[in-house]
Amino acid sequence: MEIPELMTMVARGKDSQHQFKKNITNPESLAAEMVAFSNGSGGKILVGVADDGTISGLTLEDIRRLNQLVSNVASQNVRPAIHPTTQNVWTDDGIVLVVHVPAGINRQYQDSAGSFWVKSAADKRKATSREEIQRLFQSSGLLHADESPANGLTFADLDMDYFRDFFQNRYGRSLDAQSLPLGQLIQNMNWGATVF
Repeated sequence: MEIPELMTMVARGKDSQHQFKKNITNPESLAAEMVAFSNGSGGKILVGVADDGTISGLTLEDIRRLNQLVSNVASQNVRPAIHPTTQNVWTDDGIVLVVHVPAGINRQYQDSAGSFWVKSAADKRKATSREEIQRLFQSSGLLHADESPANGLTFADLDMDYFRDFFQNRYGRSLDAQSLPLGQLIQNMNWGATVF
């Protein structure tokens, strides 16, 4: 990244994909930010830039410490581990460390305390409701609404006429001609096992 690109990012201000940090010393706070980016569309943390866009810059000693912190947090405080990249951009006011956190491929991510974080405009927030966490898992393909237990329902609640038509259309055979009990038949359909 060149200085003009950095300056354009800073001029646009913080948003869902760009965060400014004057400095970072708290691993838990960094982990929460990384988790939120990983659970979303990814983003960049510009370290050495104040919230108001003023470049405070970092020293080479800061850069060494921060690179180690980023690496440790990404592997030890984020579950599953992520792989951010860093880049040092030299400015007249000091070095800006750009931490690029890609959108996660193993969603959903959480911090070492088990909290799920999501982006909310230019900030992040902890996902707290069960429904929101379920949506996170569903959006990642790890949870499917049609596979969620429907508490209190039995086979008596199944629309048998609809299921008979579905079975006939799907398998080209009559449901009533099957020798397996209905429960086993449905389980086999879900597992991809032999239905007949």
